[in-house]
Amino acid sequence: MFSSLVCHLPNRPDIIKVKFSGRQFSKEKIANLDQKLKTRYLGKQFQILLPYENWKPGCWTTNKDDANLFSLLDHYDESQMSDNIGNPEWFDNFIIYMRDLPVVSGECGNTNDCLYQCLKMAYGSYSNMPQSIEKPEKHLSFECKRPKKPITYQDNEVKNTVLLYNGKDIKSITVQQFQKLKFSKNYSFVPAKRQESLEKAYIRINAERDAFLRRQKAGLPIDISLLDWT
Repeated sequence: MFSSLVCHLPNRPDIIKVKFSGRQFSKEKIANLDQKLKTRYLGKQFQILLPYENWKPGCWTTNKDDANLFSLLDHYDESQMSDNIGNPEWFDNFIIYMRDLPVVSGECGNTNDCLYQCLKMAYGSYSNMPQSIEKPEKHLSFECKRPKKPITYQDNEVKNTVLLYNGKDIKSITVQQFQKLKFSKNYSFVPAKRQESLEKAYIRINAERDAFLRRQKAGLPIDISLLDWT
C-alpha cells in the first residue's frame, strides 16, 4: 500500500503537487502512476521529481508522452561515477507536479498596453478610471508574444495601496482592486523582494524567464519550484 498527499505549491498556486510515499517504488511503477494521472487529467502537463541528495526533476510531459525520469547518466558519463554512486532502482517516495498546459499566446484587448487593460479590469469600466490614466491608441492586430505579461508590484500597508510596474510606468491601485487582478490569466504578478525596487524586480524576473525558456528549448530539466513568478 502507498499514500499520496496532494497540495498546491505555496509559491506556485497554479501547480498541484502529488507526493507518493509508503512503499518501495520502482521506476516502472512510478511511470505507471504517472500514466494513470495523465489518463485521468487530460490537457495537463506533468513533471516527476525523484529524491536523490535533493529533489531531481525530469522534463515536463503531456498525456501524449511517456514518463520522463531524472537519470544521472543524462548528466554524467559512467566513468565519472564511483561504484557507490548511481541511479537507485527503488525509491521510498517521489513527487509529481501537475499544471495546465501553457497558453500559446495571450491577448491584451485592442491596445498594446497590458497594464492599462489590467487597470480597466480593476476599475470595472473605462469611465470609472481616473482621468490621469490616459487610454492608449488601438492596435487591432496586436498580439502578445508571451503567454503572460509580467508585472511587478509592491504593497503599501500604510496607504492600503499597491504599486504596479509594467516595465514602463508605475501606477497605484487599491488593495481591493489588486485582489481582483491576482487571478488574471493574462498577467503575471511578481512581488518585489525586500529592499528591491520595482524596476530591479522587473529586470530580474525577465532574466529568470529568459533563462527558463532557454533551458526549456534545450530540453533540460527545470525545477520550477525555485522560481517565484506566477
